[in-house]
Amino acid sequence: MSKQPSKPPLHPSIIQVPMEVLNSYLKQANINSKQCMFCGTIGNYSFNSIIYEFRPFFRGGIAIGGNIPTVPAILIICKNCGDIRFISTIITQMTPQVIANQPPQSKDPLNGR
Repeated sequence: MSKQPSKPPLHPSIIQVPMEVLNSYLKQANINSKQCMFCGTIGNYSFNSIIYEFRPFFRGGIAIGGNIPTVPAILIICKNCGDIRFISTIITQMTPQVIANQPPQSKDPLNGR
């Protein structure tokens, strides 16, 4: 039996919700009883702890810096049809816990300060 290759590590700047915090939220939200609004399957979801950042569309370009609103969220995906739900880590109060668990950066990678 061949050993499956391990996944490469995530980029160090990627922020994740601690799994115990995410699991606690999903248990409280009773995710296993939720019905997919597209296919009707109940409780067949996939998720991970990576926080994704949603920002406004800039006609295909990428805007960096300035006062650009962003929404941090985790994804919950229906394993049956692929419908994706976005859960705000701000509204669910997972973001402050994530920030508190991150090591301080010595330099801002965007402007070198």
